[in-house]
Amino acid sequence: MSGHLLLHSPKTKTQLPVGQILRDALYHVTTASSRAEFESYAPHRIWDCLIILGGSPSLLHQLSAITPNQKMPIIVILEAHNSGCRMQFLRAGADEILQRPITGKALLSRLRSLLRRRRAHQEFTLRADTNRALGFHEAKAVFQPKPKCVVIQIHHDQTHAMLDKFHALKEYSLEITTPAALFLTDQKRPSNLCYIVLDIAQNSLIAHNLLLSMRTHDLTRHAAIILASASIETATTLAALDLGADDVLFPTFSGSEIAHRIATQLEHKRVNDHLRAMVQ
Repeated sequence: MSGHLLLHSPKTKTQLPVGQILRDALYHVTTASSRAEFESYAPHRIWDCLIILGGSPSLLHQLSAITPNQKMPIIVILEAHNSGCRMQFLRAGADEILQRPITGKALLSRLRSLLRRRRAHQEFTLRADTNRALGFHEAKAVFQPKPKCVVIQIHHDQTHAMLDKFHALKEYSLEITTPAALFLTDQKRPSNLCYIVLDIAQNSLIAHNLLLSMRTHDLTRHAAIILASASIETATTLAALDLGADDVLFPTFSGSEIAHRIATQLEHKRVNDHLRAMVQ
């Protein structure tokens, strides 16, 4: 997967390793060290992603205002000591927050996931605009019950660092289930449902195999699926993004960030559901 990426950082030295990782992965990277330089590049190409190294939420607002019609995904890479402002960046419009030190696999896994999501949204927007131009009526909004999270415990006695955070989510109803019950055909599955697979720290392969099974089963192949890791961010856990997970959560994420990420994946699922309905 390739694309045109715009990399913004006031410090040229910090651009070099990130830019090299992206170029080695065959992405076309343009770097900007100032707002003036950013303004000279941004309007003249359709960018696949904006990557901002450091800065502040206000800088993110300023850069987004320069390209209001692009609607490109935005990755912000922060220093480790700035972890407290993650939600400020997400509320300002960032799609993903990464923290230094960052590995190439972590950056590329998150980037590929965002680009897949962007292409689905682009296709949906194009088809919706075409239908409106042709005078087709838009489907009426359907009443949706409270969004639901189904947490999948691979072992019934499994403890997990993030279970308490899921129970504390007021925006979602919560259900705990097991892989054996996951594929029962007599279950009602609302469209605004998100599955959360609890990873086993000692053996991520079990969770990864479950992700693959869910993406190939008729009942769950189009679902919003998130992996909740029990450990720190590693290349092994982030490999789940290429095996069927829409996102990966870590114990360091706040409850607000977890709720935000679940809402993002439910919106992504809504777009994909509408897109499939358009082409059927």
